[in-house]
Amino acid sequence: MERPAPDVEKIAEQMLKFANMGNESGVNNVILEGVPSVRGVREATFGYFPLALGREAATAVGQVEPDLDYESYLEKILAMEISPEVQALTPDNKRQRDHMERFTVPNLLPSHVITFGRSDGQEVVTLHMLIGISPRTALKEMQRTIKQELQRANFHKN
Repeated sequence: MERPAPDVEKIAEQMLKFANMGNESGVNNVILEGVPSVRGVREATFGYFPLALGREAATAVGQVEPDLDYESYLEKILAMEISPEVQALTPDNKRQRDHMERFTVPNLLPSHVITFGRSDGQEVVTLHMLIGISPRTALKEMQRTIKQELQRANFHKN
């Protein structure tokens, strides 16, 4: 039996909803680059969904403004690294993560999101992740899943 296609609009809404949550909602937000301001504009959002969207494996989903290059953002994510200072901010805690994902997965929320934007002419990159997930783990999971998605896409093209 074929599964229904995921609702792309709903997924995009859920990624933005997650990115706007704060610590009181169980989401840590770490600025990786730049300084955000009130006048900032979000350009791209990429979410990591563990075992969600009707898939047997995790998936990464991206939404980029129409006039921007989707693949350039994938390349940025794949090239990113987490500094020791940022990694030290939040450790991995499997119990906390499992507890939070019991809520997020059934509600079609990601476990982590990377947002790209512009603020006062400078790029701003923010990593949003559930408590219990370290910045390095969040980035590595996103990178691994993007690589798998790209390999799968290339396989299906041949």
